[in-house]
Parts: sequence; C-alpha cells; structure tokens
Amino acid sequence: MIDELTNDQLFFVSFAQTRCSVQTPEMEKLRVNTDSHSHPRYRVLGPVSNLPEFAQAFQCEPGTPMNPEEKCEVW
Repeated sequence: MIDELTNDQLFFVSFAQTRCSVQTPEMEKLRVNTDSHSHPRYRVLGPVSNLPEFAQAFQCEPGTPMNPEEKCEVW
C-alpha cells in the first residue's frame, strides 16, 4: 500500500504516525483528567482537517470531516 501513495500523502501519513498510540480506555480517561495536552488523535485530525493541501492530497470531498467548508486559519 505504501508504494501506492503519492509523496504528499506519505508526508501526511508520516505526520500522523508521530502521534500514533494505543491506550486502554482507562488510560485515556486518566489522561483526559491529568494531561494538559489534547489527545494524540486530535493533535493530528485538527490541524490536517484545516489544511487544503491535505484535502487535495487525499481528494476529500468538501463538507466532509477531513475537509470542512469552514477551516480554521491562524496566519
């Protein structure tokens, strides 16, 4: 499958893998109450769902969760 991805897609997959983790439901509950950082899933999904480049790389339809109509822009 990796050899079927474009360079842009590989970039985003690599970015997501930096936050990849497996936790029990109990550990997730503990982290919600004790860790000041957002859950790793949202540290990936939040930023990339707001990038037009991500939507273009994966051909996400407008209005879908990974390509919302209204995007957050910082700069």
